Amino acid sequence: AGGRPGVIDWDEKAGLARLKFPAGAGRGSRVRIGVAIEPPDATAFFDSARVLLSGETNHLRAQFSSDAIAQRSRLRAPPTLTVGQAPSKEELSLDYQITVPDTAISGDYVDIALEADGKQMSHARPQLLRPAAFEFPDAVDVHLAAAARMRLAPAVIPVNQRTGREITVTVRNNAPEIRTFEVELSAESLDFAPPKIQVVIGASAARDVTFRVFSRNAAAGLHSGEVKLSGAARMNEAIFFAVFPQTGATAFEANGFSLLENAQFRAVFLPGRWLEYIGKENNQSLLPAGGTPFTPGPIEVKNDALVFGAGQRTVRMEELEQLLPKPKK
Repeated sequence: AGGRPGVIDWDEKAGLARLKFPAGAGRGSRVRIGVAIEPPDATAFFDSARVLLSGETNHLRAQFSSDAIAQRSRLRAPPTLTVGQAPSKEELSLDYQITVPDTAISGDYVDIALEADGKQMSHARPQLLRPAAFEFPDAVDVHLAAAARMRLAPAVIPVNQRTGREITVTVRNNAPEIRTFEVELSAESLDFAPPKIQVVIGASAARDVTFRVFSRNAAAGLHSGEVKLSGAARMNEAIFFAVFPQTGATAFEANGFSLLENAQFRAVFLPGRWLEYIGKENNQSLLPAGGTPFTPGPIEVKNDALVFGAGQRTVRMEELEQLLPKPKK
């Protein structure tokens, strides 16, 4: 169970065996279970083949039941992967170097297998992941239905023009080893303290780093920025900051949505539907689940307002409360 001998509860009368096994250490806590009916003539298996990192050479170790089987074996992998082999310092084992191109789709899976004498002895389906990944807990989510939400991508983080704010960046280390990274934030007309943070993250783990955003010199509206990772891995990811004034609102577009934002509320529109009117104190929408429909038409962003229907109606944040659906008596 989990690669270790376990205690089997055998019910001889019922012919039933029960075996407890631990949850996997990766995402989803998944575990592969194999049941041997008869002992095989030859065996081979990977020590660990859950993840392959894109843009890197990954080292996998395979164990064999004999040196003869190891010498006659080969690793089968998709042609998109470059495979090398080297003798291991441990007995009855071989080390493989698998290089994944940086163009690989993060989150995809590949099949690799060990075979000898024309027979497959072991199979693994590792996931292809970037060496690291960012998450932004403070980014804007749009609720498309009662139990369905979508985070804007690139991430959009609202910022009060006068007071600024603290933001959290979650860095996930996808490597099967401890790694050290440096995280840096930058954006037009915005300042960050500290400008750069060093963080040590365990194998297949994540840690939060916190920055302070200063926005007094930034105009209201959407500001493009970037979060950079350096050190054990290098990657850049775009990010946006929606700056709104202390006593007013800002309007912007993202992912096909049109938004109005101020210190108290966030309103989200699609052509033909008012999706949300979020109160920031409790993060609850004052609209029914799924939003409120209206006559479809183009929506244009204009400073602190949204213009509907090719200029037919201009709506500002202070007017939205008057448009809320009236409760039924």
